[in-house]
Amino acid sequence: MHTWALFYYSAAKDLFLKPEFKAKATAALTRLAKLGHQFPEKKPRIFIVHGHDDAMKHEVARTLEKLDLDPIILHEQPNKGRTIIEKITDYSNVSFAIVLFSPDDVAHPVGAPEKVKKRARPNVVLELGYFLGRLGRERVIVLLKKDENFEIPSDFLGVLYIPFDKSWPLNLIKELKNRGLYIDANKLVD
Repeated sequence: MHTWALFYYSAAKDLFLKPEFKAKATAALTRLAKLGHQFPEKKPRIFIVHGHDDAMKHEVARTLEKLDLDPIILHEQPNKGRTIIEKITDYSNVSFAIVLFSPDDVAHPVGAPEKVKKRARPNVVLELGYFLGRLGRERVIVLLKKDENFEIPSDFLGVLYIPFDKSWPLNLIKELKNRGLYIDANKLVD
């Protein structure tokens, strides 16, 4: 738990917290602490990892903006002379990462060109691993644009994949809410 959360919890417990509210207060503070050191902020920041599917990237970013979330798209941020890895590290102070798995590349095993598979870009797989290590599995969500012969890296099969279909915005909202973010789904229809 963060220092400020422990301070407020201790003060509330000692000064005015009634016993019947102690469990609720502890649960609420635990959920807040899981959001990371970005809390409290006006708009939770969501890092969008993407490949070459610009339409998918823009649809996700605009949807997050409608929900009063702050999408972070790396190439939209100033370079300031940094390498890509340095920029990722500098902008990784986020509440969540949403990784867009789209079929941008094709590959096959050496000597077996008939076994062609579609894949996400290597940078997308690398950044997925980075954010799993940085944020933990509970704060990383993959939006999967299914395609025939799309290959998902087997090392990441424990990660939550949301199909990028008509219902993806509502499924994403449900997952973000279950992970502690307050989101008003009505903002999608405004």
